Amino acid sequence: MQRITKMFISFLFSVVFITNISAASVCSTSEQAELRNLVSNMRGTYEEAEEELDPSIYGFPDGEDENADFIPPTRTYFNISITNLSDKFYLEVSNDNDKTKNRYDITDKDNIIMFPWYNLESVTNFTIKVYTSDNTGCPGELMRTITLKVPRLNEYYNYELCTDIPEFSLCQKFVTYNEIDLGTFMDRIKQYITSKENNQTSNVENDNFWDSFKNFISENKYYVIGGSILLITISGVVVAVIVKKQRSSEI
Repeated sequence: MQRITKMFISFLFSVVFITNISAASVCSTSEQAELRNLVSNMRGTYEEAEEELDPSIYGFPDGEDENADFIPPTRTYFNISITNLSDKFYLEVSNDNDKTKNRYDITDKDNIIMFPWYNLESVTNFTIKVYTSDNTGCPGELMRTITLKVPRLNEYYNYELCTDIPEFSLCQKFVTYNEIDLGTFMDRIKQYITSKENNQTSNVENDNFWDSFKNFISENKYYVIGGSILLITISGVVVAVIVKKQRSSEI
């Protein structure tokens, strides 16, 4: 009997505890509307950046020292930024590249989180999950999932072949397509250049035609004007004859 009584009391405490948690975890309608408005303004972006490498990493070339007039090598990376934040949320950021997951708590003084991304060898997709924080009446709720695709560095963008066709997709510095081999790159370059040359030839031929036509009009403008007047006159006479015949037939 005592065992049953204890179990019943434990059950009541559990019900009260769970009820209190549920009550404390529910946001009001107005707070939910405020949170949805805040989270809708959040943005994930990336920006190219560059930094000098630490000399301890690469060392100085033979015959050089730290006092020499030496330009240290640099590396390109991206600054990943998540903006328009609020302390009513915290973030969980993961990616499909190194599979890491990081949590970022936001203070009332922060409206941006920024971190560097150095792995530019492949396209990376970031997933940013926005949860409500303890500063709300409903902490731990997933309010939004933001995705951000970060391009990779194109290993061919600074090839000499790309100098005259920087607009070509395979010559862009940052790209979002998968890596291609050198043979495919060369074939696509040749196809693009051939197509571009053909279009230029076609445009030149069209320009030459219209230039010739304009020159003909300019050199023979009096004949053209006279011929136009004659044509209009003849057309007018023909129309008048037809109208006269129609009227005669009606009579």
